[in-house]
Amino acid sequence: MDVLAKDDQEKCLTYNQRNCILFRSGEKKILHFLKDAAATFGRLTKMSLKEAVKEVNLMKDFDPCLDYFKNCILPNLPS
Repeated sequence: MDVLAKDDQEKCLTYNQRNCILFRSGEKKILHFLKDAAATFGRLTKMSLKEAVKEVNLMKDFDPCLDYFKNCILPNLPS
Protein backbone atom coordinates (compact mmCIF):
# COMPACT_ATOMS: atom_id res chain seq x y z
CA MET A 1 0.00 0.00 0.00
CA ASP A 2 3.05 2.22 0.02
CA VAL A 3 2.59 2.59 -3.72
CA LEU A 4 -0.92 3.97 -3.22
CA ALA A 5 0.23 6.35 -0.53
CA LYS A 6 2.97 7.61 -2.84
CA ASP A 7 0.46 7.97 -5.66
CA ASP A 8 -1.83 10.02 -3.43
CA GLN A 9 0.95 12.57 -3.12
CA GLU A 10 2.68 12.40 -6.50
CA LYS A 11 -0.03 11.08 -8.88
CA CYS A 12 2.47 8.74 -10.59
CA LEU A 13 0.02 5.92 -11.44
CA THR A 14 -2.52 5.81 -14.22
CA TYR A 15 -6.15 5.12 -13.40
CA ASN A 16 -5.79 1.49 -14.56
CA GLN A 17 -2.57 0.92 -12.63
CA ARG A 18 -4.15 2.22 -9.43
CA ASN A 19 -7.23 0.06 -9.92
CA CYS A 20 -5.05 -3.01 -10.53
CA ILE A 21 -3.26 -2.45 -7.23
CA LEU A 22 -6.56 -2.00 -5.41
CA PHE A 23 -7.95 -5.13 -7.08
CA ARG A 24 -4.92 -7.23 -6.12
CA SER A 25 -5.02 -6.04 -2.52
CA GLY A 26 -8.72 -6.93 -2.32
CA GLU A 27 -8.03 -10.37 -3.78
CA LYS A 28 -5.29 -10.93 -1.19
CA LYS A 29 -7.69 -10.05 1.62
CA ILE A 30 -10.22 -12.54 0.26
CA LEU A 31 -7.55 -15.22 -0.10
CA HIS A 32 -6.36 -14.77 3.48
CA PHE A 33 -9.95 -14.81 4.77
CA LEU A 34 -10.71 -18.06 2.92
CA LYS A 35 -7.47 -19.64 4.14
CA ASP A 36 -8.32 -18.72 7.73
CA ALA A 37 -11.91 -19.91 7.31
CA ALA A 38 -10.71 -23.28 5.97
CA ALA A 39 -8.38 -23.71 8.94
CA THR A 40 -11.22 -22.77 11.30
CA PHE A 41 -13.63 -25.22 9.66
CA GLY A 42 -10.99 -27.95 9.87
CA ARG A 43 -10.54 -27.31 13.56
CA LEU A 44 -14.31 -27.20 14.18
CA THR A 45 -14.93 -30.52 12.41
CA LYS A 46 -12.76 -32.23 15.02
CA MET A 47 -15.01 -30.99 17.86
CA SER A 48 -18.34 -32.16 19.14
CA LEU A 49 -21.42 -30.15 18.21
CA LYS A 50 -21.58 -28.51 21.63
CA GLU A 51 -17.90 -27.56 21.62
CA ALA A 52 -18.09 -26.19 18.04
CA VAL A 53 -21.10 -23.98 18.79
CA LYS A 54 -19.38 -22.67 21.91
CA GLU A 55 -16.20 -21.92 19.93
CA VAL A 56 -18.10 -20.13 17.14
CA ASN A 57 -19.91 -17.92 19.62
CA LEU A 58 -16.53 -16.69 20.88
CA MET A 59 -15.25 -15.78 17.40
CA LYS A 60 -15.55 -12.16 16.32
CA ASP A 61 -14.76 -12.26 12.59
CA PHE A 62 -16.83 -15.33 11.77
CA ASP A 63 -20.08 -13.57 10.74
CA PRO A 64 -19.53 -13.83 6.95
CA CYS A 65 -19.36 -17.63 7.25
CA LEU A 66 -21.98 -18.13 9.94
CA ASP A 67 -24.79 -19.23 7.60
CA TYR A 68 -22.51 -21.68 5.81
CA PHE A 69 -21.34 -23.04 9.15
CA LYS A 70 -24.89 -23.49 10.47
CA ASN A 71 -26.22 -25.10 7.28
CA CYS A 72 -23.27 -27.22 6.12
CA ILE A 73 -20.89 -27.89 9.00
CA LEU A 74 -23.11 -28.15 12.11
CA PRO A 75 -25.45 -30.85 10.74
CA ASN A 76 -22.43 -33.08 10.09
CA LEU A 77 -20.80 -32.80 13.51
CA PRO A 78 -21.21 -35.56 16.08
CA SER A 79 -23.54 -34.68 18.94
